[in-house]
Amino acid sequence: MLADQTPRCQLTRSAVDLADPLAREAFFAEALDGAARALVLTEGLLMYLDEQDVVALSEAIRRPEVGWWMLDFAGPGLKKMMNKRMAGMLENAPFTFAPDNGLAFFESLGWRVTESESLFAAANRFHRLPKSMRAVAWLPQPNPRHPGRRPWSAVALLTQ
Repeated sequence: MLADQTPRCQLTRSAVDLADPLAREAFFAEALDGAARALVLTEGLLMYLDEQDVVALSEAIRRPEVGWWMLDFAGPGLKKMMNKRMAGMLENAPFTFAPDNGLAFFESLGWRVTESESLFAAANRFHRLPKSMRAVAWLPQPNPRHPGRRPWSAVALLTQ
């Protein structure tokens, strides 16, 4: 989709233990050096962290040079379903973070949700959803601040 586009930013990918406060701080200090309005993307990460680690990560990302935080979010219903259906495969990496208050969790930490969209709807919009699942993208979506028990996930853009 973006193959013929010229980047106007710097992409940094690093293997770092974000649960380690010293490693986390060193990573953000280096990765954000010279940045003015950085986008921090945590894809496929938060659901594997404990709540305290998500809070610590949120605090580390709330820096003056960060303009946005984009994340994917799993609701409690998806956590339950994935941990049950994928029990053997997720034994060493179960879904742990899926607060009942959904994206309001991040608002309680001082973030503002500027956009959110179900992963199915986003995948459909970018023509990445298999034909057999496209109808799911059109189903009514839960309130992202009260996702309930239905399996649901979203992508969200946060700002300070």
